[in-house]
Amino acid sequence: MESFDQLLAGELDLAVRSREALPHGLRFEPLFASDRMLIAPRGHELAGKKRPTLRDLARHAFVIPPAGSTSRRLIEAAFLRAGLRLEIAMEAGGWDVHGLVTREGTGASSGTAAVMRLLEEAGRGVG
Repeated sequence: MESFDQLLAGELDLAVRSREALPHGLRFEPLFASDRMLIAPRGHELAGKKRPTLRDLARHAFVIPPAGSTSRRLIEAAFLRAGLRLEIAMEAGGWDVHGLVTREGTGASSGTAAVMRLLEEAGRGVG
């Protein structure tokens, strides 16, 4: 069951997640804002770009979150709005997995700056 459903059913007191599609009856309080970051292995063409465009990204395969996740919906929507094709190299759950398979060269990925910092501090970053 999704956390929104659990909140509405009284099974959870709070959930930490994005604001996307907040159902009626729930209140959103921002905890922090975090920019999305590109994750690419050292030496990858995208790793050398300061501010890659979606057109730059569309030339490469991506490791993306599973279907139905908020991050996946946001990524797909951005490509769709720009009229670009998203090439999926692999679906992966868990940002540490994204970092690992990206580091191994499976494809580029993206994640929030906050999550990437936490993974670096835990020694599980893309590095």
